[in-house]
Amino acid sequence: MSNPSILCDFLTRSYDIGGVISVMALSGLFILMTQHGLEYRKFYEKLYALLTHVVFMAKHRSIFLQDKQLKSHPPKNVESEILCEHIKKEREAATAGKRPYYLKKSELRERKLMNKYNELKLAIQKEGS
Repeated sequence: MSNPSILCDFLTRSYDIGGVISVMALSGLFILMTQHGLEYRKFYEKLYALLTHVVFMAKHRSIFLQDKQLKSHPPKNVESEILCEHIKKEREAATAGKRPYYLKKSELRERKLMNKYNELKLAIQKEGS
């Protein structure tokens, strides 16, 4: 974003409203604070005030929780698991007489994203049932 301060007023007013709207503005406001130097003194006070049963029972909670899951970093062992799985397949292919194929960094990233996508898909299916 070329000028993040444009969103500042909108997100702070949305956050001040309270309830579900505050939850939806939370992520954008946090990004402005951490990456673009926005100062919002009452952020944590209001954040703790948001933690009520109404917010967790809201219609948009699944979007909020999915957003948090997407932004959370995968465990460090995911990359090594993907590499081990690839090495096993290539070892089997090499014993069958095929030439081994080395995994590129971009392909590794793609596989991590696919794993994350599948995890989110399963979480949504579990929540829906």
